Amino acid sequence: MEYLTEDKVVKNEKFLKMKIKVIKKSSYDEIKVYKNITESPHSEKFFAVAYQLAVVGWGNKEYGNVSIDDEELIIKDFFQEEGVKFMNTQNSKLKPEDVTPSRLVRIFRFDIADRLEDTGENSFLYNKYAPIGFECNSFNIFPGSEHLVSDFDDIAVLLECYKGMDSRNGTDFEGKAKIVLKARGL
Repeated sequence: MEYLTEDKVVKNEKFLKMKIKVIKKSSYDEIKVYKNITESPHSEKFFAVAYQLAVVGWGNKEYGNVSIDDEELIIKDFFQEEGVKFMNTQNSKLKPEDVTPSRLVRIFRFDIADRLEDTGENSFLYNKYAPIGFECNSFNIFPGSEHLVSDFDDIAVLLECYKGMDSRNGTDFEGKAKIVLKARGL
């Protein structure tokens, strides 16, 4: 098989002069998701669920329960009642405004970090995977905090946590976090 080299290709000027506008399609509209959640009469429950997920985690289609004012809320039931898309496969087609567990945590990322700092709690991600001897603000280390962190020590610890989790679970959270951090200019 022979490949064309640049010297064998005739340059076509009309390709350079064409009026082309690349259309980028985002699969997620954070403003619409934010409005869906914060304008809900259950916005406080949404936050409590997001906090539970950020601190305790979720996996294998298990989401657990959260206690709000001494009342236990079964998260799966809440998701079903509120139309949260939580039984998704990796290639699920979601609308930009759809609420998912990950999007829920992302929307409340600033509130989650504030509450973690205020309570002194740490997320499972930090407790289980943070490397010993690294300095960071532990309240900034939770799933989805790549959309929040800007301190380079926090970023280093977050990526190390994801790396540890990925090596145990065969996932690629570290790679996805790096893409987000790069898009944020970090």
